[in-house]
Amino acid sequence: MKLFVWICVLILLSSTALLVGKYPVNFISLISGNGASPEDINTFKMIIINSRLPRILSALLIGGCLSAAGAVYQGIFRNPMVSPDMLGASSGSAFGAALAILFRFSIKGVEALSFASGIAAVAITWTISSTVSKARSSLVLILSGILVSTVFTSLLSLVKFTADPYSKLPDITFWLLGNLSAVSLSDTVFVSGCALLGFIPLFLIRWKINVLSLSEDEARALYEGFPGVRVVDDRAKNHFPMPLEASGEWDCLVGRIRKDVSMPETALNVFIAGDQLLKGAALNAVQIAALL
Repeated sequence: MKLFVWICVLILLSSTALLVGKYPVNFISLISGNGASPEDINTFKMIIINSRLPRILSALLIGGCLSAAGAVYQGIFRNPMVSPDMLGASSGSAFGAALAILFRFSIKGVEALSFASGIAAVAITWTISSTVSKARSSLVLILSGILVSTVFTSLLSLVKFTADPYSKLPDITFWLLGNLSAVSLSDTVFVSGCALLGFIPLFLIRWKINVLSLSEDEARALYEGFPGVRVVDDRAKNHFPMPLEASGEWDCLVGRIRKDVSMPETALNVFIAGDQLLKGAALNAVQIAALL
């Protein structure tokens, strides 16, 4: 129900943005055909189809991409304060774009260098984190990202300092601020393709991302609500599922849900036991695989 309400609000705001602007458009008369001259129709195409609609669609796509990226980061790191710029992606992309503008690259060149620089910043962050900590700690990864972000921000300031203050510096500043006023339908199609390239892999691995974000208590609650599963996890008595206890049980026994020692912030260890003879090894293996 809440999702439906938010979708309705989004449609309402998008429709309002489509109809409200500096140049008023009589949308009702255009639809009904009453009093609509050819000039009105051309104005409608120019303002609504070629100007406002691409901006609205691009804003929705870009906002959706940023929301998905933020949700993935927050789920993986288990921290609601984490955002994509924590790993240096934003500052790296900004530096790449500013450098491309300084050397008079084309629009596509600016976009390509910005993207490559953002990927390079994240790769540097990962390399530093892996070198410093072999345990793959998210804290070390975030600190490495802050370090890399600071370096690229400094490089961006250096590029802005050396840029021509009358031509290149305003271009760099306006690019960093962001603007959708010049977006066309072809640009919207390009943004849609880029969004799909990001959304499809995230959709395919969504279950793995959800598992990464689970804590011990959340995983235990998830197993307790699963049919055919009985949770056996008593820390005080050291009571966990064992093969002998699962003998004669139709349910799979799940317990000892603990953080992994080697990767305590991104992995869980789970004990699962089932009767191989009562249900058959094949059926038991399928049920255990379904749990995982």
